[in-house]
This record gives sequence, structure tokens and C-alpha cells, in this order.
Amino acid sequence: MNLTLSIILPTHDRPDSLSRTVESILGQGRVPEQLIIVSDTPTPIDTDIKAQVEASGVRFEFLQQEKPSASASRNLGMSVADGDIVAFFDDDVTLADDYLENLMRFYESDADVVIGGVGGQVIEQQKRTIINRIWDYLAEAFARSSFAPRVRSARYVELPRQLQGKLKPTKRLSGAAISVRRSIGKEVRFEESFGGYSLAEDMEFCFRVGRENALFVSPELKIYHDASQTHRPDMMQFGKSYVANLIHIANKSMGRGAGTVAVLGYHFAGMIVLYSLWSLFSLKIDNAKFAAGMICELIATLARKIGGLFCVS
Repeated sequence: MNLTLSIILPTHDRPDSLSRTVESILGQGRVPEQLIIVSDTPTPIDTDIKAQVEASGVRFEFLQQEKPSASASRNLGMSVADGDIVAFFDDDVTLADDYLENLMRFYESDADVVIGGVGGQVIEQQKRTIINRIWDYLAEAFARSSFAPRVRSARYVELPRQLQGKLKPTKRLSGAAISVRRSIGKEVRFEESFGGYSLAEDMEFCFRVGRENALFVSPELKIYHDASQTHRPDMMQFGKSYVANLIHIANKSMGRGAGTVAVLGYHFAGMIVLYSLWSLFSLKIDNAKFAAGMICELIATLARKIGGLFCVS
């Protein structure tokens, strides 16, 4: 079974990192049939990128939109994607040489179409030090990855024999490397209300997709994320968005039970402590600003809740 592939790359004025990502895609043993770049700024695409893509035989689409939103960019790209499989990558990643070949092999081996989406192992280029590994361990201890709906289709799917052991059921895929069948992407759009940097939009998207479609991650699919420092949000606002978006996801995807509130509260408290301590030891003000942003948003949320108790309709 031969399937076609469309790749969607949202970008925001990062020409250098975008160029490296495109080069990585075109250097694959198996290239996509269609590459869609979506920019949420007025800046035109580098003509060298356009020429490079077209010279490779890959159909090229460049779209622009006014709204600064990674989610909106993904949705706009999805509106013109025509591949059987649609992959979403960030504009600051590098794919292992066999990434797309292995990815499509997984889908093409799925004769019964039980796989809804597949993601890769994202390796953070800037997090390979012992300190960063300790940080990741502590973040996981504070329930960073413990949010998930109770029902996940991947738990109940039996993979073809040739894929067993190669794909692992998962509750979410990293936004740097998401792929789904086009029919799913067309139906389940990314949440655009987050806006801007769209923090945690990948989590929210996967939670909705995963209720009825099986999601898997493969250790064979390696992608390297060298986080661009261009156009990163202010860390104070980043902290506020982190709290607001996770609360939105919890309310929308997991209900408002006592267990969800407890896990979320534990996570927020742990992350505030971690970022505060990291700020002291690293002497980086951005870490303190992130913790302060979290605290401000939590106070504002609590104030709204209390105010709602006294409002008379």
C-alpha cells in the first residue's frame, strides 16, 4: 500500500532555522509529495528555499496569515494538504536521515488502518547536560506528564505483527513531530483560542484525537530539536500562558474531578518551586519571571472563581 505524505511547517520569522529544517526534509531517503510552509508574519519566504524545494520535485505551498498563532498556521496548512498522511514539524528541528522512510513504512504496514497517528522521539539538543537531565527527572516527578483523559484508544488496538514492538501506545505526541491521517487532521483541528505561541496546543490536540484514534510513538523515529531563541515569548507571559492553557485543557479534556484538580495543583506547585530554585542557582532572571507568571495567573484564576461565587445573575 503506497501512501502520500504532506508536511506542514509553521514558521515565525526564523529564516535560518527554517532553512535547516527544510534541508533536513529534502535530504531524506523518502521525501514528501507536498511541503507546506505557513508564516504568520508579513515577511516573504526566502526565494532560495522555494527554489530548493521545487528543484527536489516536491510540490511547494507557501501560505501567510495575519493571526500570530502556531495552531492557526497548522490548521491553515491542513486546509490545502492533500497527502494521505500529514506531518507537522516545528521550524527548528532536524530529522534523522531515515525518519520519513520509517514513518511511512509504519502507516503502509497498517493494512487494517488501526493507527491514527505516529510521533517520533524528540531529542532536545540543549538538554544533554547532567543538570538538564536532573531537571527533566524532577519535572516528571512533579507530574509534568501525568495529565491525560481516562479513555485512550491506543490501549485497545492490536497492531499488525510486523509493527509490534516498534510502536508504543502514547497519550500525546510532541508538537515538534506529529503525524496523523489526513482525515483525522481535517476533522480534529488545533485549538486556536490559545493564540500566539500556542503553548500546549499539541497536548490538547492529541487528547482529543486520542479518544477515538490510536496514537503511537516510535523510538526509531529520531528528531533533533535545537530550540530557536528567536521570537520566544516573554517568560512572565509564558508562565501565565502555561497555567491558563493547562487549566483550559484540564477542564475541556479531563473534566473537573477532585483527582484532576489535585494533580494539576501538585504540578503547578512543583514547577513554581523548581523554577524559583533554578533561578537562584543559575542566576537567570527568566526562570524567576516564569515562576512569577505562574503565580500571577493562579491568583487571577482564583480571584475570578471567588468573584463568580458572589455574582448575581
